[in-house]
Amino acid sequence: MVRAPAGTPRDIVSPLNHEMERILGSPELIKRLGELGFYIDGAYTPEAVTEFVRSQRDKWGEIVRAIGLEPE
Repeated sequence: MVRAPAGTPRDIVSPLNHEMERILGSPELIKRLGELGFYIDGAYTPEAVTEFVRSQRDKWGEIVRAIGLEPE
């Protein structure tokens, strides 16, 4: 996952996202990663990445609270 700092202008994020999609869609890269046991389905939109990170934070936050885990 590639992330940019919060507030990075859309005119910077969009071309980077487009380039990641191009690279991750490369048949050679897909083949090579498959040989190594990895599966990729391209780059996600900035909005999808934000939602994924949010959902993971919420999910794991609930688990941490449920088991009473405290930072040391």
